[in-house]
Amino acid sequence: MNNFSFYPFSRAYIFKLLPHLKNISSMKTPVLLFCSFMFLFAAFSSPNMNMPCLNADADTQPYQYCYKTTVKITNSSNSVLYNYPIRLTIPYESWFVSDYVDSSHSVSRNTAKGWDMRAYKSTLSNEIEIIGQDIRDMNTGEMQFWFVVPQIPVNDSSFTLLMGNNQQKRNQGLYFSGNSANVNSDTFIVLDNNNIDLTSNYEINIDMKILDESNFDTAVILDKYDGVLGSGTGYAIKITKMATVPASLQVSCYSDNAVANATYAYGSLPSTNIKMVHSGTDIQCFAGNNSSNTVVANTTNTNTKNLVFGTDVKNTMLYDLKITSGNTVNAHYGFDAFSIDETDPICPYAAVIQDLSTNSNLGTYNTHSCQTNISSSSGSVVLTSASDIPDIPTGYTGWSPNFFGDGNPFATPTANNNAFGSEYYSQPAGFGVPSNFWYSMLFTPIGLILGGLVFISSRSLLMSIVAAGMPILFAISQGFLPIWFGIIWLLVALVAAGIKQFGEQF
Repeated sequence: MNNFSFYPFSRAYIFKLLPHLKNISSMKTPVLLFCSFMFLFAAFSSPNMNMPCLNADADTQPYQYCYKTTVKITNSSNSVLYNYPIRLTIPYESWFVSDYVDSSHSVSRNTAKGWDMRAYKSTLSNEIEIIGQDIRDMNTGEMQFWFVVPQIPVNDSSFTLLMGNNQQKRNQGLYFSGNSANVNSDTFIVLDNNNIDLTSNYEINIDMKILDESNFDTAVILDKYDGVLGSGTGYAIKITKMATVPASLQVSCYSDNAVANATYAYGSLPSTNIKMVHSGTDIQCFAGNNSSNTVVANTTNTNTKNLVFGTDVKNTMLYDLKITSGNTVNAHYGFDAFSIDETDPICPYAAVIQDLSTNSNLGTYNTHSCQTNISSSSGSVVLTSASDIPDIPTGYTGWSPNFFGDGNPFATPTANNNAFGSEYYSQPAGFGVPSNFWYSMLFTPIGLILGGLVFISSRSLLMSIVAAGMPILFAISQGFLPIWFGIIWLLVALVAAGIKQFGEQF
């Protein structure tokens, strides 16, 4: 008969079943190496580290851009400005050499495009239109860009300019602020020549966006017409605000005394393509997805008028203008940053617009958006993981910083909302607390519970700290928490290991 040793079921017996502290102590080095590896993995997986911006397959989130700068504006007037262009000096040559801009679109200044720039205020949905110019001018390292800011409050404010995205191809154009009692209209003019004297079998394509459609007034947007519309010669396109049809505009295309009408609704498209087609025997007008009926029309008579876009046109961006006859491109203006050359740096400002067709029909742009009572400047270029400078009203005094709000040194970029299980822990809509606060209060207790369970089973403070940090590292890797959370966890693990090592010396 075999004899078996018997240990009474006591506290001492239970401790013998658990891992010995001496064995746990011998694991300090591999555990710390594991901690370091997990931290680096989480950090480099996080949107904070800007890794996605290097080969971004989209441009819908701020972290998909590599760099940003904060543009500060001071409005010294007594009123809020709406959709007002801000003139800003851009150190484009320095940015290009540093690969902040055009790093994936161009290899030299000769092919620079300035495409990968995007400006916004508060959120990307509140986008700011950009007008770039002179970026291929090798005689200067600085260029004057324009930024059409939706709202500029009195005193100080700011917006963010993103740079460095291989997918972004910004739709640039010219801005027309409109006419007022003291300001002349902004205009784009092409002097009369044979290429724009259209008669039949032609198309006029316009890509444009009205920034404030509810305040748009009736205006002839494109005019090469001699006489009163409907009884003269030439062609024109007019937009009329329809008082009887809410939230709609009517687009009218004229050829001599023939007119075709189409309508479109406010906000139906990011930009609106307006097209006039003359088939030789009739005309048709297109506005976005809508079109008019065909209207009988004779050959359009020529005249000596210049082609003008913009007279009395308010709050409107013109992105593209193309005139074709059959298969021949008579004139084409893309209004790119490399085809706009400023010729007058004093208000009213003037620029020459290059023709992208082979006919070299130069256009001229004049804008009266004077910078009286307005000043602006750009800050240093930083990674998009850095926090923005907050919009602080002049004279504001605070007792303490808001450590969880946006625009502070601990701000979190837009998180990965497609992360595993995000539908269970994403902040509820309208909850009203900053993202950093929500996710720290969510993942930190989960880590503490997990760490507590590990401590009960192992009696190892170091192992419990490691376990407690796993939810935090997951949140960092998905962009829910900033990287400094992981740095604190790693430091705590190092201190715990050091205290244990110190205790073992005695």
